Amino acid sequence: MAAAPLTYILRLAVALTLVALFALHYQKGGTSIGEYYAERHESQRVKDDILLDYTDSVLFGDNKKVKPEIDLSPTSDAEQSFQQTERIARYDRLILLSLTLLSLLLLIPKIGNIPLITHGYLIIALYLLLISIYHTLNGGAAFSELAVFAHTTRWLCPVAVWLMLRQPASAKSPQRLVIWLLIAATSSTFAAHGIEALNQHPDFTSLILGAADRIGITPSSSTVHHLLEAIGIMDLSLAAALIFFRNKKLLLWMAFWGGTAALARPLAHGIEFWPQALLRTSQCILPLALFLICNHSSKNTRHDLNDLTNAPNT
Repeated sequence: MAAAPLTYILRLAVALTLVALFALHYQKGGTSIGEYYAERHESQRVKDDILLDYTDSVLFGDNKKVKPEIDLSPTSDAEQSFQQTERIARYDRLILLSLTLLSLLLLIPKIGNIPLITHGYLIIALYLLLISIYHTLNGGAAFSELAVFAHTTRWLCPVAVWLMLRQPASAKSPQRLVIWLLIAATSSTFAAHGIEALNQHPDFTSLILGAADRIGITPSSSTVHHLLEAIGIMDLSLAAALIFFRNKKLLLWMAFWGGTAALARPLAHGIEFWPQALLRTSQCILPLALFLICNHSSKNTRHDLNDLTNAPNT
């Protein structure tokens, strides 16, 4: 596929990801970044870490950490803390709104092709990466430790767009580095989802039960368990096959399966879950983009993804 149309498809994936984040978090306390700093502020205010150490010293006789005369009173009152938390949330929402608007502005060719403004994709990539990192730091959610890997299609997609915008206008296909980035991002997301499915992610369980309920079926817990195992094995196999064999025939199925997994949210739980589906757009668009690259290149003697990743940059 020609570089310009492909770049626009990936730009669209970036914009849809930011729109989904905006819909999910703008009115609901902010992103994982804001949540982390708000909780950290409150923890410091009430001296939570010191209190835990003091409790250990009392219960277990460990008096090395905390002196008996330690002051455990809060550093500020609840009202001051609330105002500080509100400031953190306000800044968090402002950054989210700004980057969402930027992603939409970058869809306009006359704006999105200005070299200086295109660096915004690197800022967006860093922001999406930080959201995944802070999701892991916050914890509390099932498999939050895999967030960076599960969300790779989200935060590597803007990097791929930025690299493609650095190519000469005459380029007929993306450079090899871009193709490898798309492969790595797709494989990482599928592998992480495969691990989650094999380990019976509760969200995946609820998706299967919700979808089954829509069509009037009530599967047993054993059936759901085995189905998730099969999905996990399939996702891991697809991730490995894409890395090691790079056959374009896999890509259409990965695009279809990624899109199905995204649409499963509103299908299983209702239309109000559309942001969750939109947030996962990239896990469908990236393998589809790779397939389109292969399909276009097959007309120019390069017949498969394996050929493209081994070919010199053009």
